[in-house]
Amino acid sequence: MRSALLMLVLLILSLSFYCLKAEPLYSNWITDHYELILVYDNEAIPNNPYTITVDFTALMNMTIAELKISLWLIYDSYCRLLHEQIIIQNTTISVGWSKKKTFTTTISIVPPPTDPLLLLKVFLKYKVNSNSHILEYSGAILPVRARSYRDLVDEVAELSSKVKSLERKLDEKEEKLNSTREELYVNFKSRYEEVSKRYEELSNAYKELGYRYSY
Repeated sequence: MRSALLMLVLLILSLSFYCLKAEPLYSNWITDHYELILVYDNEAIPNNPYTITVDFTALMNMTIAELKISLWLIYDSYCRLLHEQIIIQNTTISVGWSKKKTFTTTISIVPPPTDPLLLLKVFLKYKVNSNSHILEYSGAILPVRARSYRDLVDEVAELSSKVKSLERKLDEKEEKLNSTREELYVNFKSRYEEVSKRYEELSNAYKELGYRYSY
């Protein structure tokens, strides 16, 4: 019963951490003019690299003034720029034209703030048939966590190993205790039988002695 409960707790922890390990996150915009897809890491760890991939496809002829992606850190009522990347600038393109770019930045936080969040900003300005269009997007994508999923998985594995080791030791102690109990019982029973036998002998001798002196 004890073992089953411990393994159940570890299983729940493992499933919880597994749920944290999702596929890479993404945002996408599909219009009559273009398709824009951003794929980014699903974990943000302080002082570790963070990667974003930008995939842009033109669905019409257009002139792009600028496509810019920026990553910000929000904490304690502050907003700090981590990285800004210009993907396309002053470029005339035709339908079907596409560009894919990946960039990586480091989430530098010194000292570590309380409950920081990553903020993603997208700015796109372009013209189609001399008509100007602008896309501006700003949204928090995920919290910055002190520990990674891999660290949590390793910790669960370590805890599982420790639990199994403790269970083995406990089983050994219980086995030894049962053996000691059995040994004590055998010794006690043997001693009891010996004392009972001696008592019976003395009792018989006493009765015989009393019988002799009664005449």
